[in-house]
Amino acid sequence: KLPLEVAPEIVVLNYSDTAQLIEAARDCEYAVHLVGILKEGTRSRYSEAHQASSRSLAVAADAAGMRRTVYLSILGTDPHSDNPCLASKGDAEQILLRAKTPTLILRVAMVLGPGDTTSRIVRREALARILPLGGGGKIRAQPSDADDVIDAIVAGTVDNPTSADLDNLTLDLAGPVSLPQREFIERAAALYGKKPKVVSVPLWVLRGVSGLA
Repeated sequence: KLPLEVAPEIVVLNYSDTAQLIEAARDCEYAVHLVGILKEGTRSRYSEAHQASSRSLAVAADAAGMRRTVYLSILGTDPHSDNPCLASKGDAEQILLRAKTPTLILRVAMVLGPGDTTSRIVRREALARILPLGGGGKIRAQPSDADDVIDAIVAGTVDNPTSADLDNLTLDLAGPVSLPQREFIERAAALYGKKPKVVSVPLWVLRGVSGLA
């Protein structure tokens, strides 16, 4: 927590409203762009959460003469991807990179932190008696600690002699250990004294169920 004397001013606004963002960005040196969604809903679309928000922020950052924007993106993003989410995030990255304000892009995959959604899912799987995993859980994971991701973001908002090396740079962030999904869940289960029975499910079945959902 920040000391009271340096507590940030909180402004609630529509992140796609360029005029409001320009006003809020006055006198700011850095912007940390965390807006994003993994799945579209009736009230949230990729184009609004990713491209529109990035377009407005790029204009606001340029207008305010900011030093840099730090954008938290997803590993595997590509404007030409067949995955709508990855394609949308890829477009958002390009919007920020074309701005006058330099951008540092941090691409992450699985991030784990106390009480977050991913950690709750891992805990539920670890405590399950029977656990269906696509391909038997052979897909590898390389999770990052949320504190390490935060440190990377903060490093992008600090001036130092090598700070310019971060301008318009894209970095892929991953944890120090790569292991199969099955082993990852089994390690988590061991912390609770559990050992779920893993049932292998063909990946095409999971893709079909996901598509229907």
